[in-house]
Amino acid sequence: MGNTEASPAARGWNYILHISTPVYKTTKYGGRIYLILYNDKGEASRPFKYDYNRKFRSNPSRKRRFPISNLQNFNSVVRIELWRENNEADDDIYIDVIEIENCSNGERYLFPLQRWLKAYRHLFLRRNDCCLPQDDPNPIQRKRELGEKRIIYTFHEKCSGIPPRVEKLPADESFADEHTWEILRKKYDILSQSQTPDITSTEWNNLHELHDVYNKTFPLPEGIFNWRQDSVFGMQRLSGCNPTMIKLCTEIPYNFGVTEEMARPMLENLTLEEAIKQQRLFICNLRILDKLPCAGDRKICAPMCLFFITAKEELIPIAIQLNQEMGPDNPVFLPTDPEYTWMLAKMYYNNADAAIHQAFMNLAVTRMLVESFAICCHRNLSPSHPVFRLLAPHFFYTMATNNLSLDKLLCLNGWIDRYTTIGRVGTLELIRRMWSEWRLDVQGTLPNDLLARGVTSPTVLPNYRYRDDAMLVYNAIYNYVTKVVEGHYDSKRDLINDQEIQAWATDLVSESPGGCGIKGFPGNGQFSRLDDLVQTLTSIIYTSSVNHSVVNSQYDFYGFPACYPSILRGNPPTNKDSIKEEEILQQLPDRVTTLNIMVGTGILSEKSTKALGNFEIRYQYDAVGQNATEEFTKELVKVGKLIDARNKQRMQPYLCLHPSCIPNAPNM
Repeated sequence: MGNTEASPAARGWNYILHISTPVYKTTKYGGRIYLILYNDKGEASRPFKYDYNRKFRSNPSRKRRFPISNLQNFNSVVRIELWRENNEADDDIYIDVIEIENCSNGERYLFPLQRWLKAYRHLFLRRNDCCLPQDDPNPIQRKRELGEKRIIYTFHEKCSGIPPRVEKLPADESFADEHTWEILRKKYDILSQSQTPDITSTEWNNLHELHDVYNKTFPLPEGIFNWRQDSVFGMQRLSGCNPTMIKLCTEIPYNFGVTEEMARPMLENLTLEEAIKQQRLFICNLRILDKLPCAGDRKICAPMCLFFITAKEELIPIAIQLNQEMGPDNPVFLPTDPEYTWMLAKMYYNNADAAIHQAFMNLAVTRMLVESFAICCHRNLSPSHPVFRLLAPHFFYTMATNNLSLDKLLCLNGWIDRYTTIGRVGTLELIRRMWSEWRLDVQGTLPNDLLARGVTSPTVLPNYRYRDDAMLVYNAIYNYVTKVVEGHYDSKRDLINDQEIQAWATDLVSESPGGCGIKGFPGNGQFSRLDDLVQTLTSIIYTSSVNHSVVNSQYDFYGFPACYPSILRGNPPTNKDSIKEEEILQQLPDRVTTLNIMVGTGILSEKSTKALGNFEIRYQYDAVGQNATEEFTKELVKVGKLIDARNKQRMQPYLCLHPSCIPNAPNM
């Protein structure tokens, strides 16, 4: 018979200490760890000593167990004291979780450190380590930790008038070697496999040639299918990568030159006034782009586009005016115009829409703003705070990703300069303009945003897939946040007395360089209602996960430049003369530029974090957080099944808001 391992009790073990260290934190040398246990009677054990050596650090599981003997009848462990010795050859040690197993009854006691152990600094932690500051028995330790983090996480306004970022990337936010390599590997795989002989020639000969560049590396993007159809152009407003621009039209803008005579053929026997009264007219007015500076001699339009809901419930464009000032060189383009004339007008509209999407919706909101949220969280909330533990998974590698990508995208002659019409100068100016108008309680809160645009009801705007699916996930997040907040705050008095959460709110509204400068914040930076805290946290999580998933689904649209061009060459049309296909081709980016746009948007569309609710790092170990997370994941499964059922009824599946496709945090 084979040998059987003796039980822990037979070995004389009273407890087993399990120490976990994550792969995303590295320690160069290691050191010696000391641990004292405290039981539910307030009694302390003797100090236990453990070597954190190279063998432990190289263990792929990053988990090791140590026996504890000669500690009989100590019962339940409720608190621990932990430190490392001061040896110049050693360095600080990061520990994720300490789990203590009681060999007499099988109970397990969890202590999520998620901190660095510093020399001779004693760290005291209670079981599950999750409490409000006014309930923490170690307030001095808590304040010291926050004081140190406020020095490391400092705001820096890299350009005036845009969301601030971190001044210097903290070491704790850096990529692990494995993660950095994975990003670089993906990038170089795409680049190396894309250099095909056919794509290195200069110009296109016809529109059909655009179809010939796709292969295993570059699959056919969704935008290549039926892109000429007006109904597809309309659907881009409802389920494209920038689906929050469309509004219910309650009146024709004074500077939009569309007339009854122009619109009559598309209105199914209605007048413009009747279509407005029946809530069948919608508008996108991109006036924010008016007179926006661009890179070099490029030109961006500031268009208006009028849409109509047909009897078949299709959203179709019925009029496009490419600039804000009416005049003989700024005509209203119509579906009844010559084919390529109308096509070019739609392309210039989409080029303008792409500028807003790339500059503000993507770079500013889901990247820069989320980084601002993360900085604020680290500066003001202890790792022991339940709100920190709620938010932390949604900032995973956000600063590192931005540090790797934003500076390269926005540098002089970088990707933005070369492959977008507005370039770096226009991007920064557009961010300034839109950030000055952006409000957390309007654009940053999905139900309020839909209400402000008049598109809340499916009977008003049918087939708005973004709204319909996003609301399902939004409500799941709202319910999840509510359970966590109400589980930790017994009353609004607890909220008012929470100095950390109030300082966090103050930082969020304070103008740079000392804060985020967010407008539309409840209480103007002071929480007095739990509902306001729930709403704010829901908006932050939604922005960093759901909203990012929507705007980051870029390749399917930018990947086919005629569908959604990030850059156009030449000048916008100033008359409605008939043009030929050759003139369309002259406006489109050449082959090499197209390749680089495909590479860039392909990389940016990659998802490198786990799906929403399946967190890379577990932060919530307390009963409230654990139960809320379990219910959240169950609700997301239900949402996914409902979206699956909807997609079976749709002409084209809408996947970016399926919970399995939504990342926890901004990535790539």
